[in-house]
Amino acid sequence: MVTSDPLVHVKLNKTLAQKEVESTIQRTENLISYYTLRKETFDPVLAELEAKLQVLNVSLDMSCIDVSVSGGKPELNTVFGILRKFEFTPDDRPDEKVKASFNTYFRHTTGAVIWFSFSSTLCKRVQVGTKMVEQPIYEVQCE
Repeated sequence: MVTSDPLVHVKLNKTLAQKEVESTIQRTENLISYYTLRKETFDPVLAELEAKLQVLNVSLDMSCIDVSVSGGKPELNTVFGILRKFEFTPDDRPDEKVKASFNTYFRHTTGAVIWFSFSSTLCKRVQVGTKMVEQPIYEVQCE
């Protein structure tokens, strides 16, 4: 039933406006809760990382924090130790042989996520073996 009663339209508009306000309040409360959680989770981790390492870059967005570190195997082990200390778990672990770079997500039980990027500054060319190559051999022969 459609009505042209202005009071009905005012009541409907008031109800819709109230729902919109309640929705905005709920979204704001969720954001505050999310930022509080992140601050409590990330601040001590970042403080310790920056105290013990030369952190190249840290950036923060709505879903995670990005941390970039360079160095050698000791620096890589330090990062893993700090993040484990604060109860972060990596999605992946580096090979025994440290490569030029390594990337993984570290996840916390609170839902906090760190994207970790490591680049080695201690790379060098090393001979790891030899191989035999067949080559044609020529000599001068006379008839």
